[in-house]
Amino acid sequence: MNYRIVLKITPLQLDVQVTDENEVMTSQIYRCESSFQDALKSLPISQAISVINGQLQAAIAKIPAGGKIKDLHVHTTIDEWFVLDELFNPIHTLLDGSDQRAKKYVEAGRANGIIAQLEAKSGAMITYNSPIAMLLWLKNEVGTTYQSIKHIMNFRDYLIYTWTGANQTVASTAARSGMYNMSTNNWDGQALAFLDLQPEQLPAVVHDKTVKADFNSEIAHALGLNIDTKIVW
Repeated sequence: MNYRIVLKITPLQLDVQVTDENEVMTSQIYRCESSFQDALKSLPISQAISVINGQLQAAIAKIPAGGKIKDLHVHTTIDEWFVLDELFNPIHTLLDGSDQRAKKYVEAGRANGIIAQLEAKSGAMITYNSPIAMLLWLKNEVGTTYQSIKHIMNFRDYLIYTWTGANQTVASTAARSGMYNMSTNNWDGQALAFLDLQPEQLPAVVHDKTVKADFNSEIAHALGLNIDTKIVW
């Protein structure tokens, strides 16, 4: 029997949905304790990743012997981004702008017209919580950390990176960052210059309908997955 898994992650719960080839679905919901929410906002992030892996592993263990997991789909409402060192270790907590700490940088960008130009190219509104806004805040207020950035990716892409080693994202995620250019289907040069960043610091952008990645064999074994299970964005 073939199976498809959909992993849904929010700060409040993890939902692992297992569907067989007859479209019969079971769902395992883990109500996240405050410790999980705190772990999302702390370093190292490995504690939160371990909770996610543990729930995924528990759901997979209930699949009958001989069952084959074809695809794992990952969905999350956690859209904040990480900045990382050259070994892909986060060097700052998730860039959460819900407290409007980046407000003055967005307003200054609107006043000089840069924000409007970037919005036109990305097709997304830039808010106080947008990744580009939070990177502006980090650049101006935590400069030492900013100068140490080697990689930047959002939470879902980072989670998948820990499973696969693939540093990539989909166009819809890139567009929401405020740093994307829909005309070139790649990171926008003006946005990167505005942030003093280089393209290689950001994930490769791939088409939404073709994004699949292979699990690292060791990770696949630990989770109870097949070596050829595909991760689908």
